[in-house]
Amino acid sequence: MGSGAVSNERRSGRDFQILDVADRIEAPAVRELLLHVVYQPTPEKLDQVIRRYRESAARLVGAEVAGTLVGGLGFEIVGPDLAVIRHIVVAPETRLQGVGRFMVRWLTALDGVTHLTTETDRDAVDFYRRCGFQITSLGELYPGTERFRCDLETTQGGDTGQRRIPY
Repeated sequence: MGSGAVSNERRSGRDFQILDVADRIEAPAVRELLLHVVYQPTPEKLDQVIRRYRESAARLVGAEVAGTLVGGLGFEIVGPDLAVIRHIVVAPETRLQGVGRFMVRWLTALDGVTHLTTETDRDAVDFYRRCGFQITSLGELYPGTERFRCDLETTQGGDTGQRRIPY
Protein backbone atom coordinates (compact mmCIF):
# COMPACT_ATOMS: atom_id res chain seq x y z
CA MET A 1 0.00 0.00 0.00
CA GLY A 2 1.27 3.42 -0.85
CA SER A 3 0.90 6.59 1.14
CA GLY A 4 -1.17 8.45 -1.44
CA ALA A 5 -4.40 10.21 -0.68
CA VAL A 6 -7.41 7.94 -0.76
CA SER A 7 -10.14 10.47 0.11
CA ASN A 8 -10.62 14.22 0.45
CA GLU A 9 -13.27 16.47 2.00
CA ARG A 10 -13.54 20.18 2.62
CA ARG A 11 -15.19 21.11 5.92
CA SER A 12 -15.34 24.44 7.74
CA GLY A 13 -12.73 25.86 5.39
CA ARG A 14 -10.33 23.00 6.11
CA ASP A 15 -9.33 20.20 3.76
CA PHE A 16 -9.41 16.74 5.34
CA GLN A 17 -7.55 13.98 3.54
CA ILE A 18 -7.29 10.26 4.33
CA LEU A 19 -3.89 8.72 3.65
CA ASP A 20 -2.66 5.15 3.84
CA VAL A 21 0.15 5.33 6.42
CA ALA A 22 1.24 1.69 6.34
CA ASP A 23 4.61 2.51 4.80
CA ARG A 24 5.34 5.21 7.40
CA ILE A 25 3.99 3.59 10.53
CA GLU A 26 7.37 4.10 12.26
CA ALA A 27 7.36 7.86 11.53
CA PRO A 28 7.39 10.02 14.67
CA ALA A 29 4.02 11.65 13.82
CA VAL A 30 2.31 8.25 13.46
CA ARG A 31 3.92 6.87 16.63
CA GLU A 32 2.91 9.98 18.57
CA LEU A 33 -0.73 9.57 17.52
CA LEU A 34 -0.75 5.87 18.36
CA LEU A 35 0.50 6.62 21.87
CA HIS A 36 -3.01 7.94 22.58
CA VAL A 37 -4.59 4.52 21.90
CA VAL A 38 -2.25 2.54 24.15
CA TYR A 39 -3.34 2.05 27.76
CA GLN A 40 -0.54 3.22 30.05
CA PRO A 41 1.81 3.65 27.06
CA THR A 42 5.37 2.43 27.00
CA PRO A 43 7.71 2.08 24.01
CA GLU A 44 7.25 -1.69 24.21
CA LYS A 45 3.44 -1.47 24.12
CA LEU A 46 3.60 0.96 21.18
CA ASP A 47 5.94 -1.39 19.31
CA GLN A 48 3.45 -4.21 19.93
CA VAL A 49 0.58 -2.18 18.39
CA ILE A 50 2.72 -1.33 15.35
CA ARG A 51 3.79 -4.96 14.98
CA ARG A 52 0.10 -6.05 14.99
CA TYR A 53 -0.62 -3.70 12.07
CA ARG A 54 2.36 -5.02 10.14
CA GLU A 55 1.55 -8.69 10.75
CA SER A 56 -2.23 -8.73 10.37
CA ALA A 57 -4.89 -7.86 7.83
CA ALA A 58 -5.69 -4.67 9.75
CA ARG A 59 -5.08 -1.37 7.94
CA LEU A 60 -4.02 1.95 9.39
CA VAL A 61 -4.95 5.18 7.65
CA GLY A 62 -4.29 8.73 8.74
CA ALA A 63 -6.31 11.93 8.56
CA GLU A 64 -4.31 14.91 7.40
CA VAL A 65 -5.20 18.61 7.49
CA ALA A 66 -2.96 21.14 5.74
CA GLY A 67 -0.14 18.61 5.53
CA THR A 68 -0.28 17.68 9.23
CA LEU A 69 -1.28 14.24 10.47
CA VAL A 70 -4.13 14.87 12.94
CA GLY A 71 -5.88 11.51 13.21
CA GLY A 72 -5.58 7.79 12.71
CA LEU A 73 -8.02 4.97 12.03
CA GLY A 74 -7.08 1.33 12.40
CA PHE A 75 -9.59 -1.16 11.03
CA GLU A 76 -9.98 -4.62 9.62
CA ILE A 77 -12.43 -5.95 7.05
CA VAL A 78 -13.56 -9.21 8.67
CA GLY A 79 -16.43 -10.21 6.40
CA PRO A 80 -18.03 -9.36 3.10
CA ASP A 81 -19.69 -6.28 4.60
CA LEU A 82 -18.25 -5.91 8.12
CA ALA A 83 -15.40 -3.68 9.28
CA VAL A 84 -14.09 -3.70 12.83
CA ILE A 85 -12.57 -0.46 14.12
CA ARG A 86 -9.43 -1.41 16.05
CA HIS A 87 -8.31 2.12 16.92
CA ILE A 88 -9.44 5.65 16.26
CA VAL A 89 -7.43 8.60 17.48
CA VAL A 90 -7.43 12.35 16.97
CA ALA A 91 -4.59 14.60 18.10
CA PRO A 92 -5.67 16.38 21.31
CA GLU A 93 -5.33 19.85 19.77
CA THR A 94 -7.60 18.84 16.87
CA ARG A 95 -10.41 17.13 18.77
CA LEU A 96 -14.03 18.27 18.40
CA GLN A 97 -13.38 19.57 14.88
CA GLY A 98 -14.95 16.70 12.88
CA VAL A 99 -11.80 14.66 12.20
CA GLY A 100 -13.01 11.51 13.97
CA ARG A 101 -16.44 11.70 12.37
CA PHE A 102 -14.78 12.20 8.95
CA MET A 103 -12.72 9.02 9.44
CA VAL A 104 -15.82 7.01 10.43
CA ARG A 105 -17.72 8.37 7.43
CA TRP A 106 -14.78 7.48 5.16
CA LEU A 107 -14.85 3.90 6.46
CA THR A 108 -18.61 3.58 5.89
CA ALA A 109 -18.09 4.66 2.27
CA LEU A 110 -15.62 1.86 1.43
CA ASP A 111 -16.95 -0.50 -1.23
CA GLY A 112 -18.97 -3.26 0.36
CA VAL A 113 -18.84 -2.03 3.96
CA THR A 114 -22.34 -1.79 5.41
CA HIS A 115 -21.62 -2.67 9.04
CA LEU A 116 -19.11 -1.20 11.51
CA THR A 117 -18.42 -2.48 14.99
CA THR A 118 -15.97 -1.70 17.75
CA GLU A 119 -15.47 -2.06 21.48
CA THR A 120 -14.64 0.93 23.64
CA ASP A 121 -14.65 2.38 27.14
CA ARG A 122 -16.60 5.14 28.86
CA ASP A 123 -14.14 7.81 27.64
CA ALA A 124 -15.02 7.25 23.96
CA VAL A 125 -18.55 5.85 23.99
CA ASP A 126 -20.19 9.27 23.53
CA PHE A 127 -18.16 9.87 20.37
CA TYR A 128 -19.59 6.69 18.85
CA ARG A 129 -23.10 7.57 20.04
CA ARG A 130 -22.83 10.98 18.31
CA CYS A 131 -21.75 9.19 15.11
CA GLY A 132 -24.97 7.15 15.15
CA PHE A 133 -23.67 3.87 16.59
CA GLN A 134 -25.98 1.73 18.70
CA ILE A 135 -24.37 1.23 22.12
CA THR A 136 -24.54 -1.92 24.27
CA SER A 137 -22.86 -2.20 27.65
CA LEU A 138 -20.68 -5.29 27.97
CA GLY A 139 -20.30 -4.76 31.70
CA GLU A 140 -17.10 -4.50 33.65
CA LEU A 141 -14.80 -6.68 31.55
CA TYR A 142 -11.71 -5.38 33.35
CA PRO A 143 -11.64 -4.40 37.04
CA GLY A 144 -13.18 -0.93 37.34
CA THR A 145 -13.62 -0.49 33.57
CA GLU A 146 -16.97 -0.81 31.86
CA ARG A 147 -16.70 -1.70 28.17
CA PHE A 148 -19.20 -1.00 25.40
CA ARG A 149 -19.94 -2.55 22.04
CA CYS A 150 -20.73 0.01 19.35
CA ASP A 151 -22.50 -1.02 16.13
CA LEU A 152 -23.42 0.97 13.05
CA GLU A 153 -25.31 -0.20 10.01
CA THR A 154 -25.03 1.83 6.83
CA THR A 155 -26.40 1.70 3.36
CA GLN A 156 -23.86 1.51 0.56
CA GLY A 157 -22.23 4.88 0.09
CA GLY A 158 -21.98 5.88 3.72
CA ASP A 159 -25.56 6.75 4.71
CA THR A 160 -26.06 5.57 8.27
CA GLY A 161 -29.11 3.71 9.42
CA GLN A 162 -30.20 3.10 12.97
CA ARG A 163 -30.72 -0.67 12.73
CA ARG A 164 -28.78 -3.00 15.01
CA ILE A 165 -26.00 -4.97 13.40
CA PRO A 166 -26.38 -8.74 13.80
CA TYR A 167 -23.37 -10.25 15.58
